[in-house]
Amino acid sequence: MTISPREFLRRFLLHVLPAGFVKIRHFGLFGARQVPTALAHARRLLAGAAPRTTPPPPTPRDWRTLLRRLTGVDLARCPRCAHGTMLCHPLPSGAPVYAPP
Repeated sequence: MTISPREFLRRFLLHVLPAGFVKIRHFGLFGARQVPTALAHARRLLAGAAPRTTPPPPTPRDWRTLLRRLTGVDLARCPRCAHGTMLCHPLPSGAPVYAPP
């Protein structure tokens, strides 16, 4: 199964507990009664699983392309009208540099 990075993070964060909480495993694969039977059965099933046949999508070489793919935000588009393309121009060498206060 292939899922988007956003969906993977959503599913992963469902398992993260808040600070101070402790996970107690009384049931499921890691429950005391299930470890000898269900865990061994799950491992047998996973050992027979077919390897992934389709190669993963190529990772973009540019971080802007990755940001556009993951979030849909295109940094080259004008944030006001979303139609024009923003151009990057270097500052002139004599331009004053303002630092935040």
